[in-house]
Amino acid sequence: MTDLALQAGATGRYKLKSYVYFGETEDGVWFEAGDKSFVLKDRKLYPLVERFVDLIDSGTPVEEIAARAPAKLQGFFPKLFESLLRHDMVLAVDDEYPHPAALTEHTGTAELFKVLEDRLHGTALSAAVRRWQDAHVVAVGSGYALKAAATALAAAGCQALRVQWQGGAGRATFAEVEAAVQAAAAPGAVLCFQVGVPDASLLGDADLIVYASDVADVSLARACDDVLRQNGRPGAIAGGFRGHACVLPPVEAGRVGLDELLEWLPSSDPAAASHSPASLAILGCVAAQTALFQFFGFDADKRRGVVPVVTPELHVVPHALVPTGARPLLPFEHAPQYQMPEARSLETFELLKLALAPWFDGLLGALLVGADDGIQQMPLLQYPVQVRRPGQELETVVGWGLDLGQAGIRGLCDAVALLAAAHTPVGARAVVAADEDTWRRRALADAVVRSAAFLASHASGWVELDALTEPSAGVLRRLLRYHSREQAKVRLHWSDVGAVFGAEAWLGGQLVSTAVGDTVAGVVTEALGRACSNFQLSAAFGDGYWTRRLDPLPAATAQGEPDDHWRAALALEGVAPSAAATWHRIEVLGLPPNVHCGYATLND
Repeated sequence: MTDLALQAGATGRYKLKSYVYFGETEDGVWFEAGDKSFVLKDRKLYPLVERFVDLIDSGTPVEEIAARAPAKLQGFFPKLFESLLRHDMVLAVDDEYPHPAALTEHTGTAELFKVLEDRLHGTALSAAVRRWQDAHVVAVGSGYALKAAATALAAAGCQALRVQWQGGAGRATFAEVEAAVQAAAAPGAVLCFQVGVPDASLLGDADLIVYASDVADVSLARACDDVLRQNGRPGAIAGGFRGHACVLPPVEAGRVGLDELLEWLPSSDPAAASHSPASLAILGCVAAQTALFQFFGFDADKRRGVVPVVTPELHVVPHALVPTGARPLLPFEHAPQYQMPEARSLETFELLKLALAPWFDGLLGALLVGADDGIQQMPLLQYPVQVRRPGQELETVVGWGLDLGQAGIRGLCDAVALLAAAHTPVGARAVVAADEDTWRRRALADAVVRSAAFLASHASGWVELDALTEPSAGVLRRLLRYHSREQAKVRLHWSDVGAVFGAEAWLGGQLVSTAVGDTVAGVVTEALGRACSNFQLSAAFGDGYWTRRLDPLPAATAQGEPDDHWRAALALEGVAPSAAATWHRIEVLGLPPNVHCGYATLND
């Protein structure tokens, strides 16, 4: 068979995709395209391959190449083309696609088409090109950021561009912006330049909106944001917010955006370097790229919840943006920031820390790894976490443990619980755990202990600590003797409602800590651990850290001595609480799936 089109099952114009490279190697002709790379095992074939690629890239239809081929190459060209098709290295183009010669120029239009051809194929590519050429684009703002964004859009082949100059604190002039856009625009493009704040109808009629300003006007940025969200239009919001050059995530209804950025974003350091025309120009370019990617529907999952921030040193640094809880949002997961190790399974603490990585973002995070310089780290390990809550001062919580894993889990869970406190009704406490079963049990225990039925029917007794077989409890008792000469006492509370217990740790007649849980050994161990932790935290937080953080249990008193009475509670272990309950997840914080947060309420 001599017809290349029939042999390969395709006809018409094709071109090598822009990310595909080929070259001569010792093994033959290597085609590089990541996982789809392959080699033709004959170095002598390189000139023929080069000629074939030149022909298809110049726009010659494949059937015409077959017709021109010498007889001795009638079998080679079909096989080469089949290999390129099989490895997804060639792209079919139609008559509306720019002539290949135009794509060799280093222009915005050429670069945009290279991006499109890497991601779209056939009619989808042609449709995307037509949609872009028909789009009515509005660029709003001021300064170098607007100049760069509008120029990039014009250079990318925008055929109808309106530039709305807001004025304000930007350093570039309106005349500079107008001249730059006109120079970059494609022949025949319709350009319009206006000065002043755009009205709602101008924004509402646009197919793509880009707001970019050296110093953001929050009211105008919000107006653009509202139009994009309400009309479901693509676009981008970028500007200097509190001294930071930020580009918001894709603006979509039900997703984090301007409100969350303004809540979490701190003011820049007054001593830090200020932004230059170069850094502000990069801000505008990133805004244009963000808008174009949203217009074509590229990488939305990767860009949601990510704020690119341009530094004065000209770096573009991605920062995670998380919900504040002020409004309900659509659930989504942040893209993983780290590659998981294959050689071993991760511990629970590691999984939690990785899942909460967006909340620990260095600029926009709600959580920060606390400084432990003033915290005594022996004999127990202490894991401090600082918590930023909207409208409140920074607060530190600390998790304790016999190892880092235990301390880290407690610290992270307590930090998330503090974030969730504002979304918990009066009389309930947010409970956080790394698995659903543990969360349900702990939330139910907390609800039962706070109930009127427990208060009315509970019994109490002082635990004979020597009778406990839990190894951790014995270790903690010995550690308490290291801190205090006073004898540790633990008072246990229980009720016939089932396996729900409360415990208080006392030293020298002073209540030091409390705990709630569904096993006797568990609550006693937790109360003793918190008591021991309290000594190590006194230098940094003063006395009574745990008593300030926890509510007292019913009928707290130091009176009494250990006896056998507490053993009645052991008979309740494993007995499901008789109280019917409803569990409530606190979802407005947008927490990852393996962080279970909420509370339980008892049904009447």
